[in-house]
This record gives sequence, C-alpha cells and structure tokens, in this order.
Amino acid sequence: PLESLPIVGVRGRNPLNFVNFQPGVVVGANTGGGVHVHGSRDRAFNFTLDGIDINETSAGGSNFTPLRPNPDSITQFQVITSNFTAELGRSSGAQVLLVTRSGTNEFHGNLFEFYQTPRFHANDYQNTVTLTRKPDGSFGPTPKQKFVQHIFGGSLGGPVYFPRFGEGGPAVYNGKDRTFFFVNLQLLRTSQSIFVNRTVYTEPARRGIYRYVIGGQNANAAAARPSVDFNGNPLPGLQIGTFNIFNNPNIPLTPDPTTQRLIGLTPLPNNFIVGDGLNTAGFAFVAPQIERQYDFTAKIDHTFNDRHTMFVRWAQGAQNTFGDNANGGLQRFPGLPNFVDTFRTPRNLAVNYRATLTPLMVNELVVGFNR
Repeated sequence: PLESLPIVGVRGRNPLNFVNFQPGVVVGANTGGGVHVHGSRDRAFNFTLDGIDINETSAGGSNFTPLRPNPDSITQFQVITSNFTAELGRSSGAQVLLVTRSGTNEFHGNLFEFYQTPRFHANDYQNTVTLTRKPDGSFGPTPKQKFVQHIFGGSLGGPVYFPRFGEGGPAVYNGKDRTFFFVNLQLLRTSQSIFVNRTVYTEPARRGIYRYVIGGQNANAAAARPSVDFNGNPLPGLQIGTFNIFNNPNIPLTPDPTTQRLIGLTPLPNNFIVGDGLNTAGFAFVAPQIERQYDFTAKIDHTFNDRHTMFVRWAQGAQNTFGDNANGGLQRFPGLPNFVDTFRTPRNLAVNYRATLTPLMVNELVVGFNR
C-alpha cells in the first residue's frame, strides 16, 4: 500500500517523490524543483487531485504542490510521462494524477506519528568524510544537522450513519451501500538549526579606521596567504597601514547617524575565516527555521443507483515557514526578526458526477476550484 512505503522526508510524507523513479526522469538539476522529464523544464508538470488542478500558480515545481496530500489520504497515484490521452494536457512534462480515498461499508481509521531527531540518527556518510573548517581554524567532520520533526494525524472513513437517539427504532439515516465519508488530517511540526556565518565589520572599521597590508593584500585567516591569524591578530612581519576616514583633514566627513545606528545593530566578529580579516570578518551563529503545517481532507460519496454516483471533496491546509531558508529568510543576526516568513493557505474543491448512460458510454462531470 502507498501509505506503508518509507517516504518520510524533511517536509512531511510527499508521494510526489515517486516521480523520481519513473523512466525518463532526471533528478538533481540546479533550477526550481530540480526534476526534469524527457528534457522538459522542471516546471512542466501538471498535478491534479480528483481531476482538479492543484498546481502552484506563482512558481510551480516538480516536487511541490500547495496542497500536501499524504499517503493516508490517497488511493491512487499515477504518473504519465508520454503518450498523453485527450483528457490530459497543460504541460509537456509529467502528468501526475492523485485520487482521494473514499469510505466503505465498514468503519476504518488509523492514527500515526513519525518522529525524527538527531539523537536517533547517525551522521550522514558524506558529513563524516567531508572536513570543514571551524571558526577557531581547526578542521573536523561536518556535524549532524540539527533537525527535529513531528508528523502526526489520522484518518477515519465509513458509511454515513445518523442514529435515532432516545426513541429506539431504525436509524434516521443509514448510508450503508449508498453514502460514505472519509476524513484525513495530518500535522507537521519541524524545528531546524542552520549554521550561518555573516560578514561584519571589525572593531576598528566600525570607528572609521580601515587597515591594509602595505605592499600586500588583505586576506582572512583561511586564505592561502593570510594577513591575520584565527584570532584576528595581524601576522608578524607584515606592515599594517591605517586610514581614518573621519579624522582626516583632507576628507571633511563625519559619521552618518543612521549608518552608525545600523552598523551598531550588527555584532562584532567571532571568527576570521571570511572577509578580508582586517576590516571585515565573520560572525557565526545557528539560525532557527520553524515549520508548521496542517492538511485536511474530507470527502462524501453517494450512490444513487447502479448507474449514477457522485462525490464532493474538500481539501485545505496551511504551510507556514518562519525563517524560510529556501527564500533567503533566515534572521540576519541573533535577536533580529526573520528576513522572510512564508505563509500558504491552499483551498481546493472537487465535485464529481458520473452517469453510466449505456454499457459502452459513461459521462463524467467534474467541477471545482483551486486557490
């Protein structure tokens, strides 16, 4: 079954990952979603849920839709990469068709939770063989990513049944063999810490005193020919010149209050492996990214008779990312607000009516909207 496959990723359980295993699909490009089908653009995808468009209208991608259907809410998943039939279109790449699960004559439900934490994970192999330079200048294996994720929720489906309370007798309505419901809810809570090394001014530069290597070139401590050590001290044997832009009779400049205030909001450097070492250096810290999601699906199916059926399906969700690193949204420095917080609130409706007119002719009407 689809829901039993191990597709728990860093942003929930995404059935769209199955696209990557289809013939003609190339994964790993450096644009958009990074997935291409038979050479088409990475955005040349068409996603539908119960026949209704669920594409991202602003910047669609090959592994992303505003709605996040999870494996427990889907009964069919189909990927078509060529030889499209008449009802398919819009894009030249892949057609991805999702069908929502329906209720049955028996009540069935489930609860689930998936939990990830660095305490339970070994470090990635690539991290263990890749040495990185730490702010103190030493080298060591890349540490494990600080990533904690909770995915939890449940599903319930069965016949629509309204009992008669207190009076006995038959039910007010018994939908067995006729009317069925299905609901699914998934929530995601993610906390992630991302290493950032910003470039800031050194203490003399903040006062308008710029330093330079006489007869040489400024270079940080990680450069091949550095001008400072890993504590920011000029190396012995170098002649360091200074230029004061404020207390200079040839340049009648005074500090701009607004610029000084903005520079004052930035911290002093705590490492010298970026910048030029003398006037600019690095401030390393761990910036948080927090993600909060929910996805809800509800569906009602009704069978009028053997030849006429109908269903109504409603899906909605919210994907809120605080400090959205994918869009350059991490806080610039500790204590400052996030640069970009992303909020998405998709809504999608599908209404389907199917009539079997003759043994060889079926008419299907599908209407809905995607927002």
